[in-house]
Amino acid sequence: MNRSASVAEVLGAGVEIQAEEAVAIAQQLIVALRDLTPPHTATPPYGPPTAETVHLAADGAVLCRACEATPAVSEIALLLETMLPLSTRTPG
Repeated sequence: MNRSASVAEVLGAGVEIQAEEAVAIAQQLIVALRDLTPPHTATPPYGPPTAETVHLAADGAVLCRACEATPAVSEIALLLETMLPLSTRTPG
C-alpha cells in the first residue's frame, strides 16, 4: 500500500519544507501532470494544485488528485509560496 500525505498535512505536522524541496515538489508535479495518461480522472474539488490537493507519496511521487492539466506558472508560484517558510519568502 502506497501511503501519501497532502502538503497541508505535512506542513500542519510542523515539518518545514526547505526551498530546494519545494522546488523539487513543484517540478515533479509539473512532470506528473504533463505526462498523465488515460484513464486518469481527477476528483473533486477540481482546480489548480494547492497544499490540500497535492499529495506526497512515501515512494517520492507527487500527485494532484484535483488536476488534469499542466498548471499555469502562476498556479505553481502560489503553491511554492504556500510551501515556503515565511522567513525564506522574498518579494517578486
